[in-house]
Amino acid sequence: MPPTEDGGPDDFFMMGCTLDIGVASPEWGCRKCDDDWLNSDLDDMEDIYASVAAATVWFPRDGGQGVLVNDSDDGRLIITAAHCIAQELKVEEVVHGDLFPQAVKINEREFTVRSLTVEPFADIAIMGALDGQEFPDEADAFLTFCADIEPVPLCQKDLEIGDEFPVHIYTHKAQWITGNASYYGGPRLHIEADEQLEGGTSGGPIINDSGELVGVVSNARFIEDGGDDKSGGSHPYPSLALPVWVCRRIWRKLLAL
Repeated sequence: MPPTEDGGPDDFFMMGCTLDIGVASPEWGCRKCDDDWLNSDLDDMEDIYASVAAATVWFPRDGGQGVLVNDSDDGRLIITAAHCIAQELKVEEVVHGDLFPQAVKINEREFTVRSLTVEPFADIAIMGALDGQEFPDEADAFLTFCADIEPVPLCQKDLEIGDEFPVHIYTHKAQWITGNASYYGGPRLHIEADEQLEGGTSGGPIINDSGELVGVVSNARFIEDGGDDKSGGSHPYPSLALPVWVCRRIWRKLLAL
């Protein structure tokens, strides 16, 4: 049996002790061990925040964000919301008929990329390097720079209707907002954010507690909850919203294991 609590920092209680054995014990442990474990979790989340922030890209012309993910073919792809990509293009912006270049900014460096696929129904899009044969310098500059940035892993979990889990949303103001995701079927998640999502956050990453990409910001509506300003809306879940060929490119190395 644990010793009697006396109000000191080493009081014991019915909780798992994690300091020495690394996993929760079904018996009991001290409050200090539990505090140390909670603090280590906070440190891990801060590391995840920093890594995802470094992989977030910005669209300087029309606003919005995107996030770098792995590409087994070229190295890196950008996932964003479809509505972040310019739909009204001038004639001089269209190169070779089917190449629609778009400027992106990554860590204060600006590059030109192209749209590879746009899914307006799910509001998700994929962008990548310019054609290496037609634009070798631009393509090499983008891929070389991004090679040193850790891509955000896509969540591969098969969701079931009724699933709920906490999420973290990165805004255009370089701030993190927490929320809760619910799955009701289809290629999208319903997410209620703890704060209002402002314009400019579209296309930004939505991650779970493990740092996996579970969505990109698509649409949000204002919710007043007891005087608190919140946002609710549906956002594409990449593993269900992206075309199969894109998922294969992202996961090819994992699928080969």
